[in-house]
Amino acid sequence: MDRRTKARLDLQLRCRIGDDKLLSAPLEAFTENMSRGGMLMRWIEPFPLPGLGCSLTVDVPLPANPGSEPRLMRCAATVVRIVPRKTGQPSVGLRIDHVRFVEPKAPGGEYPLQSMPAANDRIV
Repeated sequence: MDRRTKARLDLQLRCRIGDDKLLSAPLEAFTENMSRGGMLMRWIEPFPLPGLGCSLTVDVPLPANPGSEPRLMRCAATVVRIVPRKTGQPSVGLRIDHVRFVEPKAPGGEYPLQSMPAANDRIV
């Protein structure tokens, strides 16, 4: 039984992931699908899988519209499920708790996650 209340979009977007303290070496991953309330992403080895309930900060670069600057969608998210795969990397389901749109810091769409502020100041 599918309990989703928001439509999912199959989007394969590159993203960077950090934890509450921001990882010293952020990991890059790809989304599999997204909705207003969550996202499913393909987890890349050798990074260890996060635990259920773990808080992550996910930055997703958005395509730039003509005449506007590139933006990042910064999500404060919580791990709600882990989907093992028989072949390939597992998928991690995230609930999006908070979203904010920010400008990338470095030119060319590359951005050092360590230098960016967290999505919010709230400690969970």
